[in-house]
Amino acid sequence: MVAPTRGMRHAPSATSLPGTRLLAFARLWFSPAIVAGVFEPLVADWQGESRVSDSPFWTNLRWRISFLTNGVAALPRLLAVQTPPAVMFDVLVRAVVFGALGFSLQQAFGRRGYIEGVAVIDSLPFALLPVVIRLQRSTELPRYAARALALRWTIASAILLAVVASQSWPARLGAATMPLIVAFMGWRLSDARSREWPKYNLLVKSWLTIAMLASTWMLAAYPIRLALGIRLLDRFWGTDVQYLLAILLAGLLHIDEWRDRRRHAR
Repeated sequence: MVAPTRGMRHAPSATSLPGTRLLAFARLWFSPAIVAGVFEPLVADWQGESRVSDSPFWTNLRWRISFLTNGVAALPRLLAVQTPPAVMFDVLVRAVVFGALGFSLQQAFGRRGYIEGVAVIDSLPFALLPVVIRLQRSTELPRYAARALALRWTIASAILLAVVASQSWPARLGAATMPLIVAFMGWRLSDARSREWPKYNLLVKSWLTIAMLASTWMLAAYPIRLALGIRLLDRFWGTDVQYLLAILLAGLLHIDEWRDRRRHAR
């Protein structure tokens, strides 16, 4: 048996080839047609050049920039995903109901009227969470399409909040951050309920869901609280409002799961 010589390179594994992780990330977000037409040829050329390159650092940097550039160029195609009418109707109903409840309850619990864009701030973050969860749980859409639609709703919400929230840029930035937190936490929560929580009984699952839903809205409020100079423990979104809406949304999730089980049982 011949011992390997010092400095000999081992053959790279499939997961260690340059561009492999970026390609896997692209498959999460873009349709198979876009991945096959844009990203797979790019990564194939990248890997081919890296095998013969004398300066792998600069080669990989140049191809990463090219990958990012192509991703930005394909972003309009990503956001142009069509929503099935039944999903759109369901999403709009949930957004209107929870947005109206959020605004009404905030006003009933003494919401501050001097904050600019009060109606949008009190409505939109509460409306976005059920939308993201509904899209994540959708069986009518491919996974990449559900992610794209959730991203589209989140970007639109962030832009709207940044425009109406306040005249100061810190407040605008804080308001625009709120939908990003809501969407990320809502998607992760729904994914955990589907994949990791089936072993829990209904009571435990309900308490975990309510706590995470309320925590999501509470966490999302922190950036704009800081930007407006409001004490973190002061009432911005009342805890009672958050928990009441969390209980209602958790109940809706249980109803959705019950319907799914009945549908699959037929």
